[in-house]
Amino acid sequence: MSICNHLQTESRRIVADKGALRWGLALFVCMVAGLAHAKPDPGKANALFKEAKAALEAGDSAKAEKLSTEAAGYFQHPAIFLLQAKSLRLLGKLDQATITLRKINTRKLSKGLKQAWSVENKALEKRRKISGELKLRVRPSTALIEVQGLSGKGGMRRWLVAGKLSVTFSAPGHQTRVEQVQLKAGETESLEIQSNPATGTLIVDVSGGLRDVRIQLDDKP
Repeated sequence: MSICNHLQTESRRIVADKGALRWGLALFVCMVAGLAHAKPDPGKANALFKEAKAALEAGDSAKAEKLSTEAAGYFQHPAIFLLQAKSLRLLGKLDQATITLRKINTRKLSKGLKQAWSVENKALEKRRKISGELKLRVRPSTALIEVQGLSGKGGMRRWLVAGKLSVTFSAPGHQTRVEQVQLKAGETESLEIQSNPATGTLIVDVSGGLRDVRIQLDDKP
């Protein structure tokens, strides 16, 4: 009998007042045991890495991030982390990109990978210098936000190239509107928007110094 089956069998024998707790602990131990026995799969990681690289070359950074993250779960290789970091940078997730680069031990890199790491690190530093952080939150959660080619539902937190940004908001039953937002390098701007389905207006709650914002969605035609 496996450790998981044994724990589950024993947990069912616990008295009612303690059964729920013991059952939860048994399942937790099973999960940990499963992770502990999981083996690296370089072949699977390599296949996912190639797909991620192709996605990035095709301009699909979101897909590249997803695939490279999955690849790193099978085998942690510097080339995978570099691809993941680049994908995160292009998506405006600069903090996550920085963390990913730090996972790489540069002392053990080959000459080619060390050069690639240096290039990506410089690109990340340059992007951060010219970017500001924009935090957007929209209600309802089904509302779609699009800015600088990036999109998200209900909310978004990205480092974007500073300047006047065109932000698109769309919600079910309303016409899409495009508004201009001013973002400064090195600063964080926050914007919370709540849609009123009865009138189609958006109530804007500004925090963090966002300026010159006027947003409204029309009623159904």
